[in-house]
Amino acid sequence: MSIGESKYTETAKTRRGKIAVLLLWLVAAIIYIALGVWIPWVFLLGFWQSAIYVAAVTALSPMVVRRFG
Repeated sequence: MSIGESKYTETAKTRRGKIAVLLLWLVAAIIYIALGVWIPWVFLLGFWQSAIYVAAVTALSPMVVRRFG
């Protein structure tokens, strides 16, 4: 393997990881909005109440990024 191929592979992995993180948060936001529409008394909460959801997504993010990134 040459040096050029190594740099390309690392760049592709980095880019794919960044895209995976972005998609993770976009999908998490869409799920939270959908749950807020379907079950508003549970999921249509204020900023501080949604912190539990954000913490759960943050805790799961290493597994998702490792698998898809």
